[in-house]
Amino acid sequence: MGGTPAQTRSERVLEQPNEPPLPEGHTSGSREGRMEQTFELTDTVPPTPHGSPFTGGYIPGSDEGRLKRLELMNTCTTLSNRVTTLENELSSTKAVYHKALITLTKRVKKLET
Repeated sequence: MGGTPAQTRSERVLEQPNEPPLPEGHTSGSREGRMEQTFELTDTVPPTPHGSPFTGGYIPGSDEGRLKRLELMNTCTTLSNRVTTLENELSSTKAVYHKALITLTKRVKKLET
């Protein structure tokens, strides 16, 4: 990606080794035991494609976008159908267990009398 603008930021990180806490009243200003490291963080900004909505060259019916959108819609439909199936199965299971609970509760009451 030649000519790609990059944002660079340097960040200083201080690391302290695991040491027990200093006794109360100790006020040493020394930086002994600290290690300093500098990391360079780079965010590469990709160039704006010709089909970007910001450049006015965006084509709503482009094949590439249509395929991705179609794939996403199919995945969402499949997942939505699966959720509906699981909700129906859960409702059926709850109904069966509720009926069994009522039957067992009646038996217990009958045995207690």
